[in-house]
Amino acid sequence: MTNSSTFGVGDWVEVRPMAEILPALDGTNSLAGLPFMPEMAGFCGKRFRIVKLAHKTCDPTGCSNLRRMENAVHLDARCDGSGHDGCEARCLLIWKTDWLKRVEGDCEARPPAASPQDIDRLQQTTRVDAKRYRCQLTQLVDATTNLPPSNIGHYLDDLTSRNVPPKLFFKTVSVALAKELISRILGPLAGNAVRRFMSNPPESPRMTVTEVLNLQPNDLVQVRSEQEILATLDNNWKHRGLRVEREMFRYCGRTFRVSHRIEKTISEHTGKMLRFKNDCIVLDGVACRGLDNRARLFCQRAPFYYWREAWLRRAGDAS
Repeated sequence: MTNSSTFGVGDWVEVRPMAEILPALDGTNSLAGLPFMPEMAGFCGKRFRIVKLAHKTCDPTGCSNLRRMENAVHLDARCDGSGHDGCEARCLLIWKTDWLKRVEGDCEARPPAASPQDIDRLQQTTRVDAKRYRCQLTQLVDATTNLPPSNIGHYLDDLTSRNVPPKLFFKTVSVALAKELISRILGPLAGNAVRRFMSNPPESPRMTVTEVLNLQPNDLVQVRSEQEILATLDNNWKHRGLRVEREMFRYCGRTFRVSHRIEKTISEHTGKMLRFKNDCIVLDGVACRGLDNRARLFCQRAPFYYWREAWLRRAGDAS
């Protein structure tokens, strides 16, 4: 197995042809627990720069914090869902280093196209049963090992691997340590305050957004202010069932283009296809960076954030 230490952020690599990848896969079309999916076949023979080393990831089940992954990297390549009934999550694909070879520069090779038989082989392991799907995201626990909270060496790996720029690393770590210290000192007091608040929450105004934006790909939008977004949320930080993450507030006031609307996605917890009843928007390039949650600090999986139209306004409507 090719060790990930032989690759670095910024290195040029080429995805090996299917004829070299398939023989090393097990009966579930996986290597060390990580599936090689039908959507990945189209990248064979193409060249990419490594954007991040995938040495760790957050736990999609929520049972633990971060998990260790060996010999894997991220390229600038996302899943299009074509092999999983059109799932629209567009997850950042994870590549085992055995599936790649080092090259010099961007000069695309032309390997033989994957045969229908090869694609059919990969397609046969995308389902667990009639209701549940199987993909890299649903199998992350099998492809990783637990990282106990006492293990902090992976944070140094974030820095030395160039996954995180030094300035951002030290700023984020210092803030996280300060929050942890405050939590330990004021934890009992803060807990009592939260319990008092939840037992008798103050009346707070709620913003009612009646305008239907009907946003479409390439529409230009501005993220509303933190105060405006908070005014749409219930006590669980949700608006019509969709939770806002703390890191999303970093984008308030900024302008982005709509990437696409989400109507269905595979649940990372159950493997079942979820269908959205209400509007759900993905903004171009706005993905989780693992900066504001200690449980997934510097995770590089970069799932796209989901936005309600109530949290956005058309850029031309911004004052």
